[in-house]
Amino acid sequence: MSSIQSNNNQRSIPGFSLMEILVVLGILTIVITSIIVLAIDISKFTENSSRKVDSAIASEELMSALLLSKKDLWSSIIDNTNDGPKHLSFQDSQYTILDGPITRDLITSSFELGDVYRDSSGNIVQTGGILDINSRVVTVEVSWTDLLGIVHSEINQIYISNWASPQWLQTSIADFTSGEFSTTVINGALGGEIELESTTFPDWCEPENNVSSYEIPGDGWPQNITAEGDNATMSTRTSTSGTPFTRVSIIDADPPIVSLDDNYDDGNWITDHYPVSNNVFLASSNNSKELTVIDIGSSPYSEVAYYDAPFWSDANAVWVDTSTDTGYIGQVRKFISVDIDSPPSGVLSELDILDYRTTSGRIDQIVIRDGYAYLMWINSDRDIRVVDVSDPTNMVEVATINYATVNPSRMDINDTGDRLYYATVETSGDEVHIVDISDPENPSYVNGYDTNGTTVEGLSVFEEDDRLIVAGRFGEDEYHVVDISDELNLVKCGGIDFTTESTNRGVYDVDTVKTPGNNSYAYVLTGETTGEFKIIRGGPGAGAGGGVYAPSGTYVSEVFDSGTALTNFLSLDWTENIPSGTTLQLQIRIGDTFDLSGESWFGPDGTGGSYFDGQGTYIPESKQEGRYIQYQAYLTTSDSNVTPSLYDVVFIYES
Repeated sequence: MSSIQSNNNQRSIPGFSLMEILVVLGILTIVITSIIVLAIDISKFTENSSRKVDSAIASEELMSALLLSKKDLWSSIIDNTNDGPKHLSFQDSQYTILDGPITRDLITSSFELGDVYRDSSGNIVQTGGILDINSRVVTVEVSWTDLLGIVHSEINQIYISNWASPQWLQTSIADFTSGEFSTTVINGALGGEIELESTTFPDWCEPENNVSSYEIPGDGWPQNITAEGDNATMSTRTSTSGTPFTRVSIIDADPPIVSLDDNYDDGNWITDHYPVSNNVFLASSNNSKELTVIDIGSSPYSEVAYYDAPFWSDANAVWVDTSTDTGYIGQVRKFISVDIDSPPSGVLSELDILDYRTTSGRIDQIVIRDGYAYLMWINSDRDIRVVDVSDPTNMVEVATINYATVNPSRMDINDTGDRLYYATVETSGDEVHIVDISDPENPSYVNGYDTNGTTVEGLSVFEEDDRLIVAGRFGEDEYHVVDISDELNLVKCGGIDFTTESTNRGVYDVDTVKTPGNNSYAYVLTGETTGEFKIIRGGPGAGAGGGVYAPSGTYVSEVFDSGTALTNFLSLDWTENIPSGTTLQLQIRIGDTFDLSGESWFGPDGTGGSYFDGQGTYIPESKQEGRYIQYQAYLTTSDSNVTPSLYDVVFIYES
């Protein structure tokens, strides 16, 4: 019995083992299935993660390509703005913009170009604002489909601008100066802006005293001044601490801004000077270099040429005739012509000498017009000698002028060349004389002007406005404005009494100038201890009272050369101020001739009947191509008290 029970127990063991096997197999199945599912999930996750990374890389690459290529693509960027999805294609080492999205390696990418708007402070705004033609918003979208068929996408935005594209910008006084003005001027109050001309003020006859001034270094004795474009040059008989020669730069602003360009001191007195381009010819007390030529093209100024006259005396006067490349000096009683070369360099050689040593006095000033030299003498029996210098190697005296009883002090000749004005140190009677030199070999007296006691040191004729500026020391006024429109009835119409200045040293020389910005000034060299150089405003106005603006005017820019005919001018933009009642419009012309003389002006529709009249616009595609470009601005006002202002103009181009 026991034995039977034992056998039954033994037979139950195999059945239990089978059960265990089944359980184990079940567990293994679950584990293996879980592993397989997990492996699939891991594979899906890895694949999705990889595509997500790849899509991020694709988005970054697309944005980087746009940023790096925007300069070359800007024309295409303009054409494809607000035109749906696009993609980039890279062929022949350059990118092009094509329509629609593109799919590569299961990733679809595209971008859209949109306009950018800014508020009055320049901040980007989503609604309202002013269109910024030089910027774009780029919306980049990339998408992919995972292993479960689910579509994923990412969207990024960047802003791009054409700041790296080539551009032609005009914004400063120097930029605008080379253009042509018609009842327009440059007002430099904000660095340079084109405005309508004030038609009644400033006025020579209502001079504004000391609009601007400049202190010449040291305490040299004022000698003479010359206006030359945007600069003025001054020479002095120097003391031990003075500066013999000074050149200042003048920004034609309101008021004018004066700054030192540079000065020159070789230890000698400078008695006279004559600027020509990047050189200045100095009449010097240096007895081995009576004529010294310095280079003012760069600082510091340096000597580049000289002439050693054959006599042991200072030079007192100098003039240069650029039409014959001849310099002239007055060395006491010798009148010498010198070959100055072009440009001058080294030791210069003389061409001819007129020797007046049998007479008394000395040559104190030289002016040359139309082949004749006018030599002003002091302490001589002749005020002025007229010399034919048409052949600088054979100079011949042809006439003399002598209408004063005392020494002459200064002379000037009008631009026409038919009137000579000269002043004397007379203290009673007429100090200023007008001489008809329409026939230089037969001069004739016209009329005289009494300064009422002023000892005249300088004078300058401003022919355009029929005004003669007479300046000196003492008397009623030390700065006279004489109306010479009627030569037989000379009238003083304005003046300044410098006795109101602290030291009352008067005026030693004056020169007048019409700036490229269409403003008129007298540059005055005074004997003041500070601020010797002064600027006095002038103009053709009607006299006292504020000015009124011209009803309309134009400004024509210089021609800009892009350097190649393979240029497309894409857009223009400008900054303006348009008060109520005023307008400002632009037209442009583009072509391949250097002066554009054969090209027509056009506006936004490509014809001469339209005008660009809003800030920021595109140039018609059919008109974009050409090497040269030029613009003209039309300004109008219906209110004579206000004017439109053009601050800057910029053109974007590709070449």
